[in-house]
Amino acid sequence: MNETKNPLAPKKSPSAATRSNDAATKLVAGLVSVEDSAEARSRLILAAIVGFRDGDFSVRLPAGWAGTDGRIAETFNQTIAQ
Repeated sequence: MNETKNPLAPKKSPSAATRSNDAATKLVAGLVSVEDSAEARSRLILAAIVGFRDGDFSVRLPAGWAGTDGRIAETFNQTIAQ
């Protein structure tokens, strides 16, 4: 049996994963202060890559990170700028 979508049906609220990605995207955009932890940086990197994959070329990673994370951020930002 074919199920049709009811355009009048209430929309489902975003899943926890979607809300998490939205929060990470806001972090990338600089709208929320960035927690300085490995997990927070990983979430920012993931959100930036997902944005890039989905055609959002405005995402950037923080330029002030040190070490390997800083090199990743710098390289990502240069790549997406091209």
